Amino acid sequence: MNLATPNVQPTVAIRNARLYQQVPLVNLWQPLMKRKEMLAEVSAARWGPWAWRAGLVALALILIPWKLRFQTNATVVPADRRVVSAEVNGVIRRVDVCEGQRVDAGSVLATFDDSDNRVWLGKALADLEISRRQLAEAEARRDWTAVSQARVAMDIHQEEAKLYQEKVEKRRLLASISGVVITPKIEEKAGQLLKPGDAFCELVDQDRLALEMNVAESEVSKVQPGAKVALKLNSFPMETIVGTVERVSPQTIAAEGEQFFVTRAIFQNPRRSVRLGMVGQAKITSAGGWFESGWYPIGYVMLRSPAAWVWRKAWALWP
Repeated sequence: MNLATPNVQPTVAIRNARLYQQVPLVNLWQPLMKRKEMLAEVSAARWGPWAWRAGLVALALILIPWKLRFQTNATVVPADRRVVSAEVNGVIRRVDVCEGQRVDAGSVLATFDDSDNRVWLGKALADLEISRRQLAEAEARRDWTAVSQARVAMDIHQEEAKLYQEKVEKRRLLASISGVVITPKIEEKAGQLLKPGDAFCELVDQDRLALEMNVAESEVSKVQPGAKVALKLNSFPMETIVGTVERVSPQTIAAEGEQFFVTRAIFQNPRRSVRLGMVGQAKITSAGGWFESGWYPIGYVMLRSPAAWVWRKAWALWP
């Protein structure tokens, strides 16, 4: 019995080897197992430096602060636009401004033909004087009926005089703000009849302008009124204009197949070099972050967009 034992072991080993070769996909698993054995043979000392480097990179991504900003297209629009309208009926006799002209608040823009109102004002004043004389004469005669009639007539003529005096005083259209006239061909309005409420021209304050920006709906939660905005206009690529967010629209608009919130920012234009309709790129500083300071870990700033994209794709595939 003892002599047969050494012959059994080689026989069993050969049989196991043949069975192993018959396992499905064995040729696929063999390279992977060899790779695993090679990695297991690598000493811990070789992986140590790489682990330290990865740890330092992860620590830097967490501890280094960075401002989170959203970049978007921007268009310059008026911050303060005023429509100058007629307050009385009248024909424009003279226009004193032209398109693009800068005016100060209270400047005369146009003058109505007030000749008819002046005639009626003179008549009302004359009738008022007559009513006063009649009142005095009736009081001297102690004719109380005539006194009552004279007082009624005097009140009527006083109101007429007041009405036409106001029309004469409103014969001039005045600028309500300091700004620039943006109505085209405004000089051609001379001789035109205007009724109360009819628009004569529009004024825009050029010292203080606004930006309109489309912020993606995924970013709007981080945009708050008062946030800093940095603007680069195509016309002034080397100059950075700084403004602040004034408001965010309460509803979205559709553009380029996406939904956006129109965000409005205000900036100063002391040199008046920026004009309406100019376009460029704006960066809005995000709210939140560490202690609501707007500073975030640099890793969050760098990786949040790819991570969000991966999460959306994974969520779509999630059963």
